[in-house]
Amino acid sequence: MFLRQSLAYSQIYDGLVVDPCIPSELSGFTITRKFRDVTYTIEVQNPNKSQKGISKLIVDGVTVDGNQIPYDASKKQVHVVAVLDA
Repeated sequence: MFLRQSLAYSQIYDGLVVDPCIPSELSGFTITRKFRDVTYTIEVQNPNKSQKGISKLIVDGVTVDGNQIPYDASKKQVHVVAVLDA
């Protein structure tokens, strides 16, 4: 659980919340997570060497407000790009 919350996400009823807290030296990473039969590929980018704070969240090519990935049972795969910038 520590690794999951530190690196990228936590589960909620309506989907996943992306809120990584990482070392500023880490330029980014990608994780894959299966949640309710949907496979999420979450790519975290850290261009400004931040430690926390999502400035942009893109879900399947669409920018969404906030840091929540909505659950959609009709999808089998979801690609997420989270850009950090404190």
